[in-house]
Amino acid sequence: MVRYQFSGSDVPELSRRSAPRLSYIVKDQFSTDWSSELHTHGCVELFFIQDGHGRFRTLYEEFPISVQDLLIVNANVPHTELSQAESPLQYIVLGVEGLEAMAGSDGYAMLHLHTGWKELMACLHLMLQEVYDTLPGCEDACRHLLEVVLIRLERQRSYAVRCTLTARAMPPAQGEGVIQLRQTPCGTFTDTPPLRFPLERMACDCRTLSYAAVLYPQAGGVGTAELSLVLDTRNALCVERAVLDVVEL
Repeated sequence: MVRYQFSGSDVPELSRRSAPRLSYIVKDQFSTDWSSELHTHGCVELFFIQDGHGRFRTLYEEFPISVQDLLIVNANVPHTELSQAESPLQYIVLGVEGLEAMAGSDGYAMLHLHTGWKELMACLHLMLQEVYDTLPGCEDACRHLLEVVLIRLERQRSYAVRCTLTARAMPPAQGEGVIQLRQTPCGTFTDTPPLRFPLERMACDCRTLSYAAVLYPQAGGVGTAELSLVLDTRNALCVERAVLDVVEL
C-alpha cells in the first residue's frame, strides 16, 4: 500500500477556501486484512478501479465493480468495498476536500469510464511519481494534476435518450423497419444500436414504438452534436406522434 497525506502548506490561503484540495492519494490492492466494515471520510473520495473484481457496499445497496469503474463518495457517507479472492481489486483513491458534491442524492455514484481512462491513469501515476520522489514543489504539481483530473471527469457526462413513435404501416406491410439515432457531426458520442421492428404488427392499428439508448462522450469528439431520429422502411408509414427526450445522467 502507498499512501501520501498532503500538508497543503504551499497552497495560498485563498485557494484553500475556494478550490478543491487534494488531501491524500492511496494506491492499494485489496487483501484479507481489510475487514470491509462500513466507514466514512471527512472529504470526497474518488475511487479508480485499476484491476480485479469486487462489490461496493453502502447502507442501502451493494453492486459489482471492476476495472475502469469510478466510484464517487461524498463526505460522511458510509461505504466499503469487497473483493473476489481470485481477482483482488486494485485501485487508486483520491481524497479531495472542498469539492462540491459530484455524486447523486444518495451521496455516491458509480461511473464506467468508456473514454479517457488511459489519460486519467497517466495523471494519477504522475501524481504517485511526484509523491514517491518528494521533490520540491511535488504537492503543487499534484494540485495542478488534480485540476486536470476533475476537468476530464467533467467531460465524462452521459445522456439518456428516449424516443416514442406512434405510427401505422400502409399496405402492403411487409418486412421490417429500423429506427436509428443520428448525431451531427458524427463521432461526438459512442454509436448506439438501432431498433428493428416488424411492419406486419403495424398494419391494422397504430402502434407505439419505444427506443432508448445511453450516449457516452467519444474521445476526440467536438463536445456538442445535433441528434435526430432516422426512420428507415421499404413501406410507407403514417406517423401520428414522435417525441424525443434527452436527459443528462
